[in-house]
Amino acid sequence: MNNFALFLTIIYSIFGIGICIGYFFEFKKEKKWLNSTNDKINLQKLIVLIPFRNEEFRIKQLIQDINLLKITPKKFIFIDDHSNDSTVVEIKKLKTSILYEILYLPNELEGKKHAIRFGIQHEESDYNLTWDADISIAPEYFQHIQQLPESDLIILPVKMTGTTLKELFFEFDHSFANAINTSVAGLKRPFLASGANLLFNQKIFIKNDSFSSHKQFASGDDMYLLRDFRNEKQEIHLISSENFAVSTQTPTTWKDFFKQRLRWIGKGKDINDQLSNGLALTSLLFNCSFHSLFFYLLVTLRIQELVFYFSIKTLLDLSVYSIYCNRIKRFSTTALLPFFSIIQPVYILLLTLLLFLYKPKWKNREIYSK
Repeated sequence: MNNFALFLTIIYSIFGIGICIGYFFEFKKEKKWLNSTNDKINLQKLIVLIPFRNEEFRIKQLIQDINLLKITPKKFIFIDDHSNDSTVVEIKKLKTSILYEILYLPNELEGKKHAIRFGIQHEESDYNLTWDADISIAPEYFQHIQQLPESDLIILPVKMTGTTLKELFFEFDHSFANAINTSVAGLKRPFLASGANLLFNQKIFIKNDSFSSHKQFASGDDMYLLRDFRNEKQEIHLISSENFAVSTQTPTTWKDFFKQRLRWIGKGKDINDQLSNGLALTSLLFNCSFHSLFFYLLVTLRIQELVFYFSIKTLLDLSVYSIYCNRIKRFSTTALLPFFSIIQPVYILLLTLLLFLYKPKWKNREIYSK
């Protein structure tokens, strides 16, 4: 067992070093690209698309933030996905000096994917930026966006923030996946993207859109978009700097958390990205190996060895994860690492079981339509 524990620790250390090297290359790549002499994003040729459905409470923060913006894009287009609440009333609290429009999805269309495409078809522009209705933004957000060089697809950062211990765990889980995505983008390419903060060339989107192949899935517009751009060899950049980030609240209950993760896993299964699948399998193998080791040491009462190897793994995770947390100004969440390490196997097991036993809904609709 000592040989196995030593071997596992060495392999895990090499994996951690690889992630840190990925950070180095990604941050260097970002800096070089941001400082390039390429033409920058013209805000007067940028339209923000915000699909929504029954968001009267959560959209209030976004409306307040838009009113505080120092500069704005060409237009904000809000697309109503058959809401039956007062979201539109909240949107109309925007300042009269801000150019915006509210579109209403026709009865025969529903869902976020249709809403985004309905907004794109409504008005031509060079670039579209998609937001979720429940995000918050800084007043200087667009001052930073206009510093971005032009590209086909720009994956911008999304911070999920919580306050309670439970919500901080949800945040940690989200940030951990984004940390790996940032590192892998430096070594190879990004495998994750979020429609909560995604910027793309409209003409390239229309040219490469494979909507007919995945229209039966209600969610996943962001990951399918990333796949389409990647398959067509378009220029893709990932930005990890907090200057370009939007924030969103974590789920507040375990039920909502699992429903959200099941939606994400579901679309990942259909996209079937070999890189993403390989990373998921590697993570699963490491987790199974370490927790088998910890369980063996626990039942054989080798407590000192258990504490030693658990501490080593936690320190290795901390050295890797803290780099990303510092990048997005959420370093305090690193204190959750020991708690996350303990609960993660249970969480993964539950997710695996729920994949076969439970079909989540999104916005009170089935995720998979016929």
